[in-house]
Amino acid sequence: MTDPPSEGKDLVHIIADEAVAFSAPVVAAATNPWARARLLEALGWDLTALTGASEEQLTAWFGGVEAALGALAAVIADQGEWGFAKVKRIADEASKASAVASVPPLLKGTLPAGLSAEDMSVDLLSYLTVNRLHAASPVAYRTAVLLGLITPAADRAPSIPQPDVDGTPPVRLPRRRDTIHLDRIIDLLADPAGHFHDVYLPNGVTSQGDADRLASMAFPRVAALLGELGVPARYGISDDIVSALSPAGVALSGHMLSIAGTIRLGSSVTLPLGATIALRYHPGSSGTTGTLGLVVVPRVGVGLSHAVARWRYELELDAGAPGAIELNENGFELHGSTPSLSARARASRLPDGSGFALLLGPADGTHLAVGSAVLEAFAVMGTGREDFGLGLAAQKAEVVVRAGDGDAFLKRVLPTEGLRVEFDLGLAWSRRGGLAIAGGLSTAVTLPIHLGLGPFEIDSVYLALDADVATRTLGATAALTVKLEIGALKAVVERIGITGELSFPQTSGGALGPVQLVPRFKAPDGVGMTIKAGPVKGGGYLFVDELKGQYAGALELGFGDFKLAALGLLNTKLPDGSPILGRDGKETWSLIVVAAAQWKPVHIAFGVHIAGAGLVVGLHRTTDLPALRAGVRTKALDAVLFPPDPVGNAPQLLSTLGALFPVAPDRHVFGLMAKFTWGPEAWLSLELALLLEIPAPLRLIVLGRVALKLPEKSPAVELRLDAVGILDLDKKEFSLDATFVDSKIAGMELTGDMLVRAAWGDRSVFAFSAGGFHPRYTPPPGFPEVRRLTLAISKKKNPKITLTAYLAVTSNSLQLGARVEVHAEALGFSVDGHLVFDALIRWSPFGLDLYLEASVSLKRGDRVLMAVLLQLSLTGPEPWVFKGKASFSLWFINGSVPVEGRWGPPEPERDAPMPLDPTGRTTEALSAAGAWSVRPPSASSVATLRSVEADGLLVHPLGQVGVQQAVLPLAVSVQRLGRVPLDRPRMYTIAGARFGAATTVEPGSPILAAFAPGEFFDLTDDQRLGRPDFEMLQSGSWFGSPGYSVPADATAGVFTEVAYERGILDAPTQPVRSLAPEPLAPERFARSIETGPAAVAPARRGGAARFATDVAEVTVLEPRYAVSGLMAPADGSRGLRPVPDTYTAVLEHFGGPVRGEDRVPVVSLAEATR
Repeated sequence: MTDPPSEGKDLVHIIADEAVAFSAPVVAAATNPWARARLLEALGWDLTALTGASEEQLTAWFGGVEAALGALAAVIADQGEWGFAKVKRIADEASKASAVASVPPLLKGTLPAGLSAEDMSVDLLSYLTVNRLHAASPVAYRTAVLLGLITPAADRAPSIPQPDVDGTPPVRLPRRRDTIHLDRIIDLLADPAGHFHDVYLPNGVTSQGDADRLASMAFPRVAALLGELGVPARYGISDDIVSALSPAGVALSGHMLSIAGTIRLGSSVTLPLGATIALRYHPGSSGTTGTLGLVVVPRVGVGLSHAVARWRYELELDAGAPGAIELNENGFELHGSTPSLSARARASRLPDGSGFALLLGPADGTHLAVGSAVLEAFAVMGTGREDFGLGLAAQKAEVVVRAGDGDAFLKRVLPTEGLRVEFDLGLAWSRRGGLAIAGGLSTAVTLPIHLGLGPFEIDSVYLALDADVATRTLGATAALTVKLEIGALKAVVERIGITGELSFPQTSGGALGPVQLVPRFKAPDGVGMTIKAGPVKGGGYLFVDELKGQYAGALELGFGDFKLAALGLLNTKLPDGSPILGRDGKETWSLIVVAAAQWKPVHIAFGVHIAGAGLVVGLHRTTDLPALRAGVRTKALDAVLFPPDPVGNAPQLLSTLGALFPVAPDRHVFGLMAKFTWGPEAWLSLELALLLEIPAPLRLIVLGRVALKLPEKSPAVELRLDAVGILDLDKKEFSLDATFVDSKIAGMELTGDMLVRAAWGDRSVFAFSAGGFHPRYTPPPGFPEVRRLTLAISKKKNPKITLTAYLAVTSNSLQLGARVEVHAEALGFSVDGHLVFDALIRWSPFGLDLYLEASVSLKRGDRVLMAVLLQLSLTGPEPWVFKGKASFSLWFINGSVPVEGRWGPPEPERDAPMPLDPTGRTTEALSAAGAWSVRPPSASSVATLRSVEADGLLVHPLGQVGVQQAVLPLAVSVQRLGRVPLDRPRMYTIAGARFGAATTVEPGSPILAAFAPGEFFDLTDDQRLGRPDFEMLQSGSWFGSPGYSVPADATAGVFTEVAYERGILDAPTQPVRSLAPEPLAPERFARSIETGPAAVAPARRGGAARFATDVAEVTVLEPRYAVSGLMAPADGSRGLRPVPDTYTAVLEHFGGPVRGEDRVPVVSLAEATR
């Protein structure tokens, strides 16, 4: 819809009106929550996913934008004379409006990495501009799209959700957004040809395919612009004529632009005009590029229309031009073609006062009616596809049977409103297409009959009829809804019966001669049951979806204080509709069942009571770990941990259950549940589920919920913590995700997350966080975002008090902090204050870093009248360093006072005498008996070695001997051992070993172990926080060959040729005639190793090999690092070198001692860029 014309208004008022209309969505959002939600949805921003965002802040920001835009419009509409002063006022108000709209306060400091407040401002201004342009002048909007100044949302791919991190709700949602290209205006004016080439032909045109792609981009925009101008236009061809064209014709016509127009000559004569436009590619001669041509085929016709009584007669003649006109680099060219003529005559029956063209019977009684009846004849000549035919169409037809028009039986059986069957029917014949039927019949009716048969009652009969012209089949369904009542038991079975398809095959091979009937049983749509017998009461329902192959049910039963609840979901098909196949290739089914019983708490010991138990059974199911972790924030665990009201909430709970435990052939989940309470009034409760997923990889999953209510009635403290713990034995990882749900302390809402991540083996990591980390700490890789523990002391806008806190423990640090924010306003004045505390304690070497900040400010509107800021920091202990700064602002007077102090022993010099002997300690560790170990060859062995008590080690002839120590990492420069610095950086390597002979054996592959960098390298606080807690560095070496090998210079040995023994057996009683052996090609021999006799021998199919899985094992590798940017090593060498990719090894290679880290930008390989 366009705005009304603005005749009579001067330019000033027009600009003012446009400013008001431009800001209308923001004005509505400032006062209407529904309009605000609709605006944010259009922008694609979900601000509820932000930590610290609030509805009050958003309302205040929109209100500020509204006020700023209103002030700008008022200045523009001012009746004063125009001059420099007014232009300056307009510029000032525009600058204020831009400043207010550019950075929403609630986005400051809350946006995740990769997003900025300006992103939302850009999206908002783009949306307002395009929205206003489209509403004020659709023609101008379509023109801008055609000129390439606006890229419409339909032509853009959905944006990537930001942040794009698993388990983190996105703030900027995936959307198709209109994009404004103001930078292209200069290109359009300065170089129009180059501009259109960049927009529509960025890669040039070298084939007809490129021309078609240009047409698919430009012609729809031209058609849209012509449509806004009132000229009918269409790109491509309609679906109803595709079947009449050859594939080549479809490909050609699909990229054409058709334009039509009509000139009316009197009341009954029209002159249709039109043209078809296409792009044609002309290949260039050798060495030259091709060119494009614009082909136009004009059309002209005549139409006659005349009405007599209730009939309208129409005649249309359409003549195709005898040629096409092409515009190309040579000018205009005329291409000849065969003239064509098409004629169409139509007679339409007009509806009367009843709204029907034909009516048999009374309109308010039983009748047959046709809403529109058309008789048509056509002929086409001169196109190479000459044709003629007839057609009859009856649309919006209906058959109505009224209950009052029948006998007593029909009055009882038929519904009160009667029976209505609606249908469309069309009959057409042509010389080329033959006879065809169009339209269809589809109707369904439920007849209530309430027929009693003992304990059964047939409540209703369901009849459905469906005619499918495309498949030439007629489907019919007859089903009953049956009720059963036996004492206290009531049950209902919905729509159980029979269904079938009736078809008419071309051959006489049907079950009934020329008719093919395929009947089958129709499973019920649902089965419900309730029981109420004294203390026993409950109910359940079973859902059936044959199309999806899904059966779902919920049950709830109570007997006094005993309650039983169950949820079940059975699937016979995968989400894509294909059947579920087991390992053996046969079809199978997948089941997930959750059953839980609860009773009056029974005392166990020490005040602990057990109040419930349950089980989880999942056959051909797996656990969706990301969904489980995300489920702690969305109450998804309610579907597993003692589901509340399973029958009433069945659809939601069953959907969640299917998402948490998706179908996975040959994976199974089993688990037990228990509910415990503590205290005389059960004020503390624990719901626990222990799940095991098999086979390998094994996963142990713990679902838990802790609830605290003090006191039980009208609790002042009400806490609920949902948690998911996952132990992956194959990956050697443990994770715990927990969040506060519906928690309050004295009516104040408590929110926040707690997470644990731990890994052992070759990849050692430990981190615990309640509410996040220290602002300067870099979490371990893969650690999700942790929301601060937040206590909303006052959720009101005025006053508002919020407390946030965090506590974190890593392998080498303790982190804790808190923040209090206060806001109050009255009489146009506002007071804001905050108090921040951050502490970082590292274990080895011991260090302490404290930071304290406090501020308070008094404002009048947006103007700061008075403000005080105090910042204090304390680090130590070698030495203790105290720094502080006090800043103040009083109206226009600003100042600050710095404070700094230092005491305690100074930091030890790096050239201080070495107080210990690292060489001796390392040698002693390598000489210990426990430092040496052996390992057998990697290939499996058919022999079992017996245990021998001996002082030394028994080594397999093809095995390896290893030696390792844990004093310090090898092959890197070490500056300290724990808190003791060395006199100089030292590097130790294992050069070789001797085993009973004078020959030194060179080491093979290194042995890696986890070392804490802070124990061996001089690191600053920032470096200590940014480095991994543990790194896999060399602790020793293996000696010996890792497998079978043949020396490169070996001359001795036996070589043989592998060949088939061939023979011919003419009869069982005759001897075999031998043939020459057939050599086996090496590549075929290599392929047969896995299926040959040795591969299927019993020794290779026993033991652990019996349980081997076909699923490839997924191994989580240690993070790898690289240097971002092009840098030369410290020694000046250049080019590629084999460098170990641990964090420390990269620094060692590029900077010598690790103290040079400040000049080497080391990043994870996942972050490395060119």
